Amino acid sequence: MNEMPPLLTPRTDMPADRTRFRSLLSAFLFAPAALALIMLALTSEHTGRCVTYGEQCGPSLPGWLFA
Repeated sequence: MNEMPPLLTPRTDMPADRTRFRSLLSAFLFAPAALALIMLALTSEHTGRCVTYGEQCGPSLPGWLFA
C-alpha cells in the first residue's frame, strides 16, 4: 500500500569510464612523440655535427656515446 522506491537505484545514464582508453592512447602516442623530439634535437646544426662527425661536442656529452 505504502510502497516506497528503493533508496539506491543503479543509474543507467552514467557515461562509460574512459580511463583505460585514455591511458592506452597516451601510451601509444608516447613513443612517436619521443621519437619526434629526438629527431628535432638531432636536426640542430651543433648536435647533428657532434653526432655525425664527433666534432664540436660539448663537455656535457660523454665520449663513449659517439664511439
